[in-house]
Amino acid sequence: MHSNILADGGASASENRSTETFRPTHPGESERSPTAQIAAVLAENRELKAELEQLRADRARLRETQERIMKLLGTTVPEKLVHDLRNVLNERDLLKALVDEL
Repeated sequence: MHSNILADGGASASENRSTETFRPTHPGESERSPTAQIAAVLAENRELKAELEQLRADRARLRETQERIMKLLGTTVPEKLVHDLRNVLNERDLLKALVDEL
């Protein structure tokens, strides 16, 4: 009995794969002509490329800022940056407390 269930399940799964058809990813896309679909994909591609370029510029700017902070703190390992910054802030608070006592 179990082998029949497994065999039936396997057959239906392979049948499902062979009968799959293209389904549009956006509502109403199936109603557009292939030319309109291509134009829409090209427009979306241009938008994604522009967004990618913006993200790359942002990443470069953030990397430069990180490198400047690391240099100021004398840190060579980016993973320790937050830890070292926290230490600097704690030392500042200790110095303020000492000054207030004097």
